[in-house]
Amino acid sequence: MNPDLTAALCRLDPEAWFPPDRRMLAVLEAVETCRICPVLDPCRAWTVRNDRANPAEIYGVCGGWTADERRRVARKAVA
Repeated sequence: MNPDLTAALCRLDPEAWFPPDRRMLAVLEAVETCRICPVLDPCRAWTVRNDRANPAEIYGVCGGWTADERRRVARKAVA
């Protein structure tokens, strides 16, 4: 079941979480916005479940984590 993420800050500008050139400043801005988001915890839980189910599709910022951070979290969740 997917959590209710209607209050997620990323809904205001979804493309900001997937910077095409992966500019560090754009990534850091997305991560910082996630950290103050009112639905961070359920988003992170959903992200870990989704990334474990679809490891080849991990990209962008989600749950306040970069793709590399999410891969590490997903691997730890399996271990």
